[in-house]
Amino acid sequence: MSGQIQVDRQALRQFVETMRQTASDMAAVRDKATAAFTGNYLDTNRTARWNGGVKVTLGVVNHAHPGRDAGEVMANRIVNTVNFVVSMEEGTRAMGGIAEAILNALDNQDQIGSAELEAIFAQSPSKPLGA
Repeated sequence: MSGQIQVDRQALRQFVETMRQTASDMAAVRDKATAAFTGNYLDTNRTARWNGGVKVTLGVVNHAHPGRDAGEVMANRIVNTVNFVVSMEEGTRAMGGIAEAILNALDNQDQIGSAELEAIFAQSPSKPLGA
C-alpha cells in the first residue's frame, strides 16, 4: 500500500464551493426565521407570552386554554426548527472547512499522503468556511 490517496481537485473545489453556498443559504434562512418569529425583545409591552424566545401569538395571556396551548406547541416547534437550521449550517461550514484544508494541502497535486490526511482530520473541527 502506497499511503497515497488520489483526489480529484476539481471535484473537491466544487464541493467546497457548494458547502460555502449551502451554509450561506442556511444562514439567510436562519436570519429570516429568527427575525420573523422572535419578535422584538426591546418591546416595552411585555404582556405578550414568549416561549423559548418565540412570541406565542395564539391564545390569551395568563389564561390556560387550547389556543394558548397550540401557540406554545407552535413556538416550541419554531425554536426547534431554527436550532436545527443552525446545527446544519455549522456542520456544513465545518465539513466545507475540512474539505478546504485538504484542498490546500494538495498544493496542486492529485494525491495526498494518508499521514497528512490523518493530521488534517486530527485538527478537526478545522476552521469553518466563512469564519
